[in-house]
Amino acid sequence: MDVSASYHPSRVEGEDSFDALLVSALALEARYALDVFTYVPYVGVAGVFYPTGPSSERAPTGEVLGLRATLGADYRYSRERSLGIAIDLHAPLTAPQNLPLYGAIRAYLAWHFRSF
Repeated sequence: MDVSASYHPSRVEGEDSFDALLVSALALEARYALDVFTYVPYVGVAGVFYPTGPSSERAPTGEVLGLRATLGADYRYSRERSLGIAIDLHAPLTAPQNLPLYGAIRAYLAWHFRSF
């Protein structure tokens, strides 16, 4: 699970113009990782909730749901904590004409919990 925010600068060229946006997201991700190494590559897919997304006629209160595909790597300096970097591809589902597919690169600090 992660919480994030991204800034999308305005674009005013031609018919594809849009205002600048600050989009926040709450994601729950399923991940496949090889965590027997110090450097752990992984792939993931997440369902995303966007509490502050763009609005449109189809979604007057803003984007609500989306998907995210991730390719990343963790540096596991302990069994419970890691530093990581990831490349994400976001696909908002409610009104994709307002915020189409977009990519992001992120760095993060993670805590890992084991249930067994």
